[in-house]
Amino acid sequence: MKILIADHDPVSRRISELIFDAWGHDVITAQDTARVLEILQASEAPSLVISDSVMPDWDGLKLFRTIGGVKRREDAYLLYCYSNHT
Repeated sequence: MKILIADHDPVSRRISELIFDAWGHDVITAQDTARVLEILQASEAPSLVISDSVMPDWDGLKLFRTIGGVKRREDAYLLYCYSNHT
């Protein structure tokens, strides 16, 4: 399965990438929403998007609302990861 991991934190992004790669998945990563949207509009777009709640330009919920409006050939599963850093 092709998976897109969207996270602003490079360490978290890399750890997630290594885990899913070890499980045999094709992993793509993005650190901002512009890159996420670019990847999702490609002809071979991932079927799973895992996004952090904190992104440098948009929050994860706004990203997912926008993804819902992106025209795609196939549906994608969206997984929103929220953490409270208080």
